[in-house]
Amino acid sequence: MNNADIVKQLEHMCGKVILLNNGWNGFVYHHLQFINIPDPHCDTIKMVIPYLTKIGKYTKEALEQTINEANRDVKFVKLIFHQNGNVSMRYDYKLFGNPVACDIVPHMIETLYKASELFLLRLQVQ
Repeated sequence: MNNADIVKQLEHMCGKVILLNNGWNGFVYHHLQFINIPDPHCDTIKMVIPYLTKIGKYTKEALEQTINEANRDVKFVKLIFHQNGNVSMRYDYKLFGNPVACDIVPHMIETLYKASELFLLRLQVQ
């Protein structure tokens, strides 16, 4: 599977896919912005929700606690707290065998979307 296969599946699911200046692919699924980071070796698919939330809405301690809990509870998806106050979410999928984009890409996008909802719900409960 190459990046063209991934982009084709993204377009099928999400409509418009924008090629960013750095070679990454930006797209929107429901209300969230996503980025696909192409792998030059074509052995990993990387999807990111770059701006899930900002520290301004929550205390740093609540964010860190919820990020740590979510990173323990949700397999494959990792939340990252950036020094600028943004929280992003990433899913790296290691390719093996003969994967098909129409199977893997929707799974990754749905997993990130559902994990983002779970994370934001946990923040609201605190």
